[in-house]
Amino acid sequence: MNAPNTNPCNDGNACTQTDTCNGVGGCVGSNPVVCGGGDQCNDPGTCSPGTGTCSPPTPKPNGTACSDSNACTQTDVCEGGTCTGTAYSWSGVLAPIKADGSSVFNLGAKIPVKFRLTGACAGNPNLVANIYFYKLPSTGGPVTQGLFEYNASADQYSFNLSTKGLSTGTWAVGIDLHDGVGIRVVTVRLR
Repeated sequence: MNAPNTNPCNDGNACTQTDTCNGVGGCVGSNPVVCGGGDQCNDPGTCSPGTGTCSPPTPKPNGTACSDSNACTQTDVCEGGTCTGTAYSWSGVLAPIKADGSSVFNLGAKIPVKFRLTGACAGNPNLVANIYFYKLPSTGGPVTQGLFEYNASADQYSFNLSTKGLSTGTWAVGIDLHDGVGIRVVTVRLR
């Protein structure tokens, strides 16, 4: 005779916490173990039927979209199980430099290189941004490098780039916001 549905039994799966007879000779497991540790960049662990224990969480593939809860970053992706934000919202280079590379300056002049952080990044005085200036085609390392300064009244970052002692030709202005995007480059000509 088969046991009633209320009798306990063992279905052989340690991941089910409540096992009861089904009244027709079988044992049915229910109330499964729920493994934790899952989040936007990690899948939760899985339960081992032999032991009833959970494995550690498994990182989702690198590049999976996520949110780092920082409105300043535009592109957030999972990297090694951690949400990493990149690509600060910014204005691009501001006048007098033209983003299309058509700017021409006289040798010996100082070129004001400027940009703003925009969106949720606007008004951030704590950004550390580097500038690099080198002749094209590139002959090695940068000729000039330095740090942008924040001007609170204009809400912009600026660097006065000296062209004294340089030569005519096409030069690259590189701006590194240290936001995972790499160095943003715009060209200028010196005459």
